[in-house]
Order: sequence, then C-alpha cells, then structure tokens
Amino acid sequence: MSTDDSNELPMVSERIFTDLQADLEEPDVTLRFLLNYLEMWDGRFLRLSTAISAGNRPKAMDAVLSVRTSARMIGALRLAQRASDIERHLLAGDTRGAALLLDDLELCGQATMEELRRRFLPRFDPDHSVDRRQKPPTTGTGHEPNDWLRRADSLLAGLASSATWEPKLG
Repeated sequence: MSTDDSNELPMVSERIFTDLQADLEEPDVTLRFLLNYLEMWDGRFLRLSTAISAGNRPKAMDAVLSVRTSARMIGALRLAQRASDIERHLLAGDTRGAALLLDDLELCGQATMEELRRRFLPRFDPDHSVDRRQKPPTTGTGHEPNDWLRRADSLLAGLASSATWEPKLG
C-alpha cells in the first residue's frame, strides 16, 4: 500500500482502540497507556530520523518497528502504514528513500497525536485535569509508569521483526 493509499485508512481506528481498552480492562491503565504513547512519540520519531540520517540501518529498523508496532497497538493505522513504507525502503537497503518519507511520517505522527488527544483522551479525562504536556506522575516506586511500556516496546520490536508475527489489524 502506498502513502497515497494509506490516506484512506482511519487516522485512529475506533475498533482497535476499543479492543485495546477492553484488553487493558482498567480505565486508569488505558489512560496511562495513552499518555505514555503520546509522550513517547517525539522520542520515537527522533530516534528513527537520527538513525536514518546517520545511515545506521540496524538502529533505523529497530526504531521504525517501534513506531509501527506501537501505532498498530493503539489503532493508529495511517501512521503504522507510513512506518511500513519506511520499513520497506530500509529492508531494500534504500536509506535515501526512507529519508524522503520522514517528513510525511512526522506530519502524520503529529496529526495522529492530536487525534488521540482530541477524540480519546477526553473519555478518561472529561474535565481536562490531566496536563497533556507533562509526564505522568511516578507510581511512588521510583519507577516511571512508562518503564514497562518501554520494555514492552522493545519486545514488540523483536516480535515484529520475526517473519511469523503480525499484529491483528482487524
């Protein structure tokens, strides 16, 4: 599917997000997951663009798999497709072609984060008491709440690189 075709995909799939919410069971867990996802976008994109700019294909592959799998998990299908387009270039050894797609990925990522904030965050925070620009508070254990998400992200990137695993898009 080309980038033009991916414009037909929803920015964020209601069904996939609802399935994720059901899997996580607790609204507080879903809210933390959503806030962590929003918080981690800039770092994920920076890691990918830096690796591609440096011509470091292994790091770029790790970063693009992180973007793709996390986007699919939350239902950001258009963003996941843009990441898949970059992944195809990297697999073909075409870092220049991958670099040419970074601006589009960044714009799509920014639009996706806005869509998540606008459509999904109010479900958990109707009075907008959560400052969307701040990191979530620590859990009191000394660990940031997104430590588990970073570990899961790394695991997902490893799984996604195997030929037999593909997340359910529905």
